[in-house]
Amino acid sequence: MHEQLPDHRTRILIKIERMKNMKVWILEAFCTREKMEADLVKFKEMRDETKKDETMQHLWETADMIVENHEKRMAEQPNGYWYALEGKCNYRYFCEVARQAIERNREWKFRVMQAEVDDDAETWVGYRNAKENVGVLKYLMATA
Repeated sequence: MHEQLPDHRTRILIKIERMKNMKVWILEAFCTREKMEADLVKFKEMRDETKKDETMQHLWETADMIVENHEKRMAEQPNGYWYALEGKCNYRYFCEVARQAIERNREWKFRVMQAEVDDDAETWVGYRNAKENVGVLKYLMATA
């Protein structure tokens, strides 16, 4: 028996459904324990400088929150964590900006994640279904 192909309307609906999720590539860097500790010192210094200035009183609570959140992250992830540096939906543009980031920070540890965002998303933040893409990272490292 011959399998019947979907009609034109069904094919269009299938294409629309597939388009709801757009690919996005994200360059992530690894933040080590040493970097977290150095950042915490900087955050505390900035908080203390802010608290010396009475005209910046509206920022005191924010400065405290930044230090608290960083200390919490250090407690939850004592060995370090991955954070997103660059993300683009256009692959060629992603490679361009990712290569520049790698060139600026050669000593850092990187990984490339391939994920999905909603087609109407204004930014790549909030991506989902992320998978590491080792091949793209090798390409970037070789060409940076």
